[in-house]
Amino acid sequence: MKVLIVEDDPWIAELFSLVIRDLDAHADVTLLASAVAAQNHLRGTTPDLLIADLNLPDGNGLDVVRTLARKAPASLRLLTTANISRQLVLDARAAGITEIIAKPFKLDNLRDRLARLLSTEQSAAAETTSIGDLPSFLQARLQSTLRLAWSTPARQQ
Repeated sequence: MKVLIVEDDPWIAELFSLVIRDLDAHADVTLLASAVAAQNHLRGTTPDLLIADLNLPDGNGLDVVRTLARKAPASLRLLTTANISRQLVLDARAAGITEIIAKPFKLDNLRDRLARLLSTEQSAAAETTSIGDLPSFLQARLQSTLRLAWSTPARQQ
């Protein structure tokens, strides 16, 4: 699995990398700190999973998400941000985001969500291979529920 992490905070980027490698020891993880570097990287490779921060020093993580969504519609695309709003959720959905992870997050929650997401992706890939109908698979992905991570329990939201 190829993973691209676009995060300007080196501590958070390394944390994502460690969690991904813990879940998949064979993951090929690339860490980048800017939108421009990510856009350039996407010209030459197509990651299976993108984790992008919304606010990067030289641009918006949603632009990186849009690029990958056009290039690889079946890829997983996660957005991380400290500020979630209704408009952001709508914009993220339109950009092709798979999931939003709110900062700050708890490590156990992050690991569980990434594990679930990766296992869902592996199941979907196996299902697509057995069905052989890519347009139906992609349509189902577009209709799937957007999962949002909140740092507080649901009863406190």
